[in-house]
Amino acid sequence: MAPAASRGNAPKGTPSMTGSAWGRHGGEVGRGAYVVELRSLNGRGLTAKFRLPYELVGCERGIEERLRARLARGTVFVTVARDADGEDPASVIDPHRFAAAASHLAELARKAGLATPTVRDVLIVPGVLATQGGGRDVRDGPTDDAPPELLAAVDAVIGDLVAAREAEGATLVTAIVALLSELERGIATVAKRAPLLAERYRDKLLLRVKEILDANGARLTPADVVQQVALYADKADITEELERLQSHVARARAMLGGGGSIGRPLEFLIQEMLREVNTIGSKSPDVEIAHEVVSMKTTVDRLKEQVANLE
Repeated sequence: MAPAASRGNAPKGTPSMTGSAWGRHGGEVGRGAYVVELRSLNGRGLTAKFRLPYELVGCERGIEERLRARLARGTVFVTVARDADGEDPASVIDPHRFAAAASHLAELARKAGLATPTVRDVLIVPGVLATQGGGRDVRDGPTDDAPPELLAAVDAVIGDLVAAREAEGATLVTAIVALLSELERGIATVAKRAPLLAERYRDKLLLRVKEILDANGARLTPADVVQQVALYADKADITEELERLQSHVARARAMLGGGGSIGRPLEFLIQEMLREVNTIGSKSPDVEIAHEVVSMKTTVDRLKEQVANLE
């Protein structure tokens, strides 16, 4: 087995949905040795897409069962191909099938106005290449039963894929934790400035009202000022939003520390983070807080992109 990614020492934790692995086995399946390749990308659930030789079509179920036993999410592309590097002396051309296929392809090409088929075109027609000796003959057609040798190779390659995804997941977790720290710095900055807003509003209100009243020879009572400042402070209060946002960050850290398949729960948690950041921006009229909110939104967007890759 020769994996494309390192094996064995991958860190345990939260795996990524992206990764690739491959391996070779020489069991007598069809024409001899086969190369098995698995490649996974993001996906809401677990989806397997197959590309198999003609004589192995129908083996999808057995392979997919093994994938589902080891993976929770991702789109997995399963490719099984004959090993072009392996010797295959038992493979021969069936002259009768070759002649029939060549004649049929030539007639189709003539009617469609296409170039005359080549020998290669004819050889890839199912059944033209026959097998002598042990193993299945490709002329037998597809089978619903995956050969044990093939499943053993698939199991080994799945192990390599899991290791690759765990290694990628460890890198993602490191990046996500750094972004959470960046978001916490923004929370701290806003929390430090928020209490000053009411006091500054009171000073501006007093100055403005005093100018108006002086011009009209009237006086402002302290009760009036207190009432207006209290109304403003209540409207601009973002204490609860900051507390919930900090709680979401703490929850995300705990989930990452626990490991496992946490991609979907984290995605929902990040949606709540963005909701709180947006509310902070809409409630606070302060320019400096508005600038910080823009930075926090950018950080949350980056979190969303990274978390989308986790299983």
